[in-house]
Order: sequence, then C-alpha cells, then structure tokens
Amino acid sequence: MLLMIQLVIEICTLHCLLKYGSVRPSNSCWANMKIAIYIFSLLLSCNAFASPCDGVDFSISEKRKVQLAPYIAKQDNNNEKVEILKSYSFRGWHIFFVNRFVADEMYFFYSGEPSQSKYLSTWSGDTSDTNELEVKQYVISETKGIPSELAGCFAWRVTRGMDYERTTPHLSGTR
Repeated sequence: MLLMIQLVIEICTLHCLLKYGSVRPSNSCWANMKIAIYIFSLLLSCNAFASPCDGVDFSISEKRKVQLAPYIAKQDNNNEKVEILKSYSFRGWHIFFVNRFVADEMYFFYSGEPSQSKYLSTWSGDTSDTNELEVKQYVISETKGIPSELAGCFAWRVTRGMDYERTTPHLSGTR
C-alpha cells in the first residue's frame, strides 16, 4: 500500500511540476495532491475489507433447518437424525454443515434444494494444514458446476476454522 501511495505522490508531483513549475504548499496543486492521496488510501482500505464471501447468504431459520433435516438425513445413508449447524446459499446452490450424531460433522453440497435433489459432494475432516486454494480447487473438481465464488468462500472459511465454533468441544473430545 505504501508503494501505491508513493506512486500517487510521484504522479501528482509530476503533474504539479508540469503545470506550475514547482510543488509548494501555497499552490492549489498541493491541495489536490493531498485530496488524491486521501481518496486513494480510502479506496485501498475499503478493498482490504472485502471478503471472498461477499454475496453468500449464511442465514437460515430454525424452521427451515427442521424442514430440510429429514431430506439430508435420508441421503446420509438413512441416518435417523441430523442437525443443520450452518448454511451457505449462493445463486441457488447450498452448502449445509451438518451434525450427523453418528459420525463427524459433514458439509453437504447441493445445486438445488435438498428436498428435490441429492447432494453432489461432501466434505469433512481437518483443514488446519490445508491450503485455501487447494480446498477451492478440490471442491470445484468434486462438485460439478459449483460457482467459483461459493467454492472460494467455503475454502476461505474452512481453512480458518470459522464454522467450528459450536462444535469445538466435540473436536477436543469433551462433548
């Protein structure tokens, strides 16, 4: 970022030199340079807060969780009971993070509604030593048609352990 600000200063300085013959605090070019640097810095800082999950909807009502759970349970080797812990939705695609009770938590990937389609792929296991790009590429290769943005958001979150706050005691063996 400092290099970019330095580049803006150099460009503004060159402009002032060509237009006024000097760069002094007394000419209007100096004020314009400060404004340009401020605006450029603001734009860079806003971009720094962008997330790979922009546009992904994580909300899911308790009612919807209860409605979808039997469909996912049936697809999970006729598991008797599952609990939806997290949900990702993007352009008609869904990823559900599910407590299976009989085994580790698992992500189920759908290109539509679980009530109308079977999951396309699943994911479970530790990702603490996995590269984000590797996870994204794996998800794209195993889940045909998944939007790159959704695969990227998933990879970003799982490699940072963002979906495990509720299940951490289970992972440490105290549940």
